[in-house]
Amino acid sequence: MKAYRVKGKFMMGEFRTPFNREIDAMDKDDAKEKILSLLGSEHRCKRRDIKVEAITELTLDEVVDQIIRARITG
Repeated sequence: MKAYRVKGKFMMGEFRTPFNREIDAMDKDDAKEKILSLLGSEHRCKRRDIKVEAITELTLDEVVDQIIRARITG
């Protein structure tokens, strides 16, 4: 598993709300799929209303979220 930081915007009501989340995934496509699934279930928004702007791979030192760090290190 690798850590990724996903940045983008999603529709919350009438407004575009920015997001910046760390996620563990196998590759960039998997990270995008997971973020679409998570935001859709947490905020009840459609996939078409979520715009992913950037997906960057993180080193272990760059990971801030302790849960993601624990999942990567095993």
